[in-house]
Amino acid sequence: RERLFARAFNREGFEAVSGLIGASGPFFSSDGEQIGLLQPRSIARIPTDALRSRQPANPTTIVDSVAGNLAGATWTDDGVVVFAVSSGSSKGLYRADAASATSRGELIVAPGPREEFIAPRSVRGRPDLLLYTVRTPGTASVRWLSLKDPEDTGGVLVPRGHSAQLIGSGNSRIVTYMREDSLQAQRVRINGTSITTVGGVQSLGENISTDAQLAHYAVSSRGVLTFLPRGGSTREIETLPLASGPIPDAARDSLERLGNTAGVFRIDPNDAERIAYITDDPAAPVRVIDGDESINLPSIRGRVTSLAWRPTRNGPSNLTLTTFEDGQSFVRQWNAATGRVTELDDSSGLADPRLHAWTPDGRRLYLSAAAPETGRDL
Repeated sequence: RERLFARAFNREGFEAVSGLIGASGPFFSSDGEQIGLLQPRSIARIPTDALRSRQPANPTTIVDSVAGNLAGATWTDDGVVVFAVSSGSSKGLYRADAASATSRGELIVAPGPREEFIAPRSVRGRPDLLLYTVRTPGTASVRWLSLKDPEDTGGVLVPRGHSAQLIGSGNSRIVTYMREDSLQAQRVRINGTSITTVGGVQSLGENISTDAQLAHYAVSSRGVLTFLPRGGSTREIETLPLASGPIPDAARDSLERLGNTAGVFRIDPNDAERIAYITDDPAAPVRVIDGDESINLPSIRGRVTSLAWRPTRNGPSNLTLTTFEDGQSFVRQWNAATGRVTELDDSSGLADPRLHAWTPDGRRLYLSAAAPETGRDL
């Protein structure tokens, strides 16, 4: 019978999670504190800490008495579990409160003749949107659906594709999906409660295992692809960093159109149409492209050595840059709202920063060129 195994990426080998015989299809809650599990005719949850403990997991039932085959489930940001039933008398997409003790679920949408729904995926930051795969004899497609408006039946996002996932945040994101034997990526735009593709297709690999049009892969929020290789086993899971993900077509076109770079460019993680890059023009050393608009930053003292987008709670990301001037390094910030470049108030204590980045929660990381005894403070 099926069992659930867990492995930390910084450790070797898998360990079976005690007390979970027959569990499959694990999926995380949006906060990472809970794990949902598919069981025969039911869905349960366990705390994530159970993966680190050798004690029995003691699952709590969320959905019971499912009249059909469970074909995937996902956890939305507002605590709703959406699951697919692909066979039996109750085929369709359903929802249930993840905090409930037992629920048979509420039907969201039923399939048409000869259709089956599989692999639902929530959209992070948008609990009102859902991706899922519609399987018909001989083919499959990826559709989007509004969970808040019962009159909005959604639409087709990827024809002849399956097992889709959205990466990123904001209204401009990347969708990954399987088409035939290839994992592919494409830029999409979220407009209200609809999702549309707006760029060319890029291939990410062809060695990913699929089973009945259900691909065994996932992409983390940090852009790490984890997958089961074709012909492999659960003990041969591989990981592949995707860096910042596929370069959006708008950014690629703008870079080619607006001149040479010095080899350093950064895509705004909150808006894939905004990029910044270091040019080879001393009069305009840094340029920002926002869609069709090109912005030359005001005069900047010193030589610019690195760029990083700094997330803000409200409004567009700001751009920070390190500069080298008179034997010293400085960290300056371009405010996207005001267009001004200022020195960061807390940059004077940094030990000769050369490269830097920002975490999603606003912490700054930097690579120092100073001696080890003076360059350890992150």
